[in-house]
Amino acid sequence: MTGRVLDGHDKRLQKILDKVGVVWEEFCSIYPDEGACWFALFDALTANNALFCRSCNSRALQFSPLSRSTRCESCCRVTWLTAGTVFHGARKLRPWMAAIWLFEHDIKISSSGFSFLLQIAQSSALNMYKSLFFVVNSEGKQNATQASSSLFLQIFNKRSLETLSWQHPVTEEPLPDRNLQTSNGGASRAIEPSESPQPKTNSAPPTSASKQEASEGSVNAVGAAILELLTGGEKTFDEICRHNDFKTAEINVALTLLELDSKIVSLVGGKFGLACGEPFRWSPNSSETAHKESGSSLSADLQQSVDSFCQLIKQEFHGISRKTVALYAALTQLPFSCEKLEKITSSRLLGACLFREPVGKDKIRLFVSPQFFPFVSEPAPVHI
Repeated sequence: MTGRVLDGHDKRLQKILDKVGVVWEEFCSIYPDEGACWFALFDALTANNALFCRSCNSRALQFSPLSRSTRCESCCRVTWLTAGTVFHGARKLRPWMAAIWLFEHDIKISSSGFSFLLQIAQSSALNMYKSLFFVVNSEGKQNATQASSSLFLQIFNKRSLETLSWQHPVTEEPLPDRNLQTSNGGASRAIEPSESPQPKTNSAPPTSASKQEASEGSVNAVGAAILELLTGGEKTFDEICRHNDFKTAEINVALTLLELDSKIVSLVGGKFGLACGEPFRWSPNSSETAHKESGSSLSADLQQSVDSFCQLIKQEFHGISRKTVALYAALTQLPFSCEKLEKITSSRLLGACLFREPVGKDKIRLFVSPQFFPFVSEPAPVHI
């Protein structure tokens, strides 16, 4: 039993090592332990004139890698080396250096594989990844264009705080035009809330046919108003009644008809929601169709970049949430330099981390990708 577990452990480690290749060997030769990484960070701060005493501004500092701090020779004040940087509070610096090294050498592995390689918790690895993505996302992007998040529907398969209850993660993508469409007999037509039966001008008593037409028009108007209301999220019956001036009986009839037409669904807790995303079945043309519905034209370069990015996400990360797609788009911006880095102290990403305030878990948790965000139009190569 133990032999088989160790054998599986070795096989997974060997698979990761085959992927990172010579790049990882170079990193281990330059930074074999924590001490080497802390000295590299100290050298990077010194080279950028960013290391001084916060009390007396003296640059005569004594560095101790074991305590991860500096001590001023003049006033004896102790300052943590990572204070005020992205690495704020980091106890181990080598995983951060390793993530930067791999990213800038265009080696992209999942947070699970990275945690296995560095022997750290997967949650810690994921937090490092997103913190670095935050830094890259805040930097200026070259050769970037505004891309709609609807282009990446095929990789939205992980839930987030924005995902509605009992709904597929793809429902985070706001597509009001699609939500307000009907599909009867293969034809689609947007339902306008302003649709209402025309008032009759004659004084003749209404016939049975005219009464039926007026009744159907009233139901259509109520249904259109309900569909428009549900585009903003799930609603209970009381909330639907409170946001409309229609009678309760009319709302009951409209809800029943909409549910029979599979336009809305009944959810847990007495709520109603749109049925446009249930069930969700992605096809290769989903992103292209969604883009056409938004009224935009997709260039060949952007399409190639989107396809390459989605392939990378599928192979390495097995999908993401819409909430974080703008963060993961930073993968197309890395590496910063095409030249092979010999020392991590020359890294632009490391320099950006040293001169940026801590990201923090709250910023990561509250981040939500906008509808349109900068996306590099040149696809990054995919490593298998």
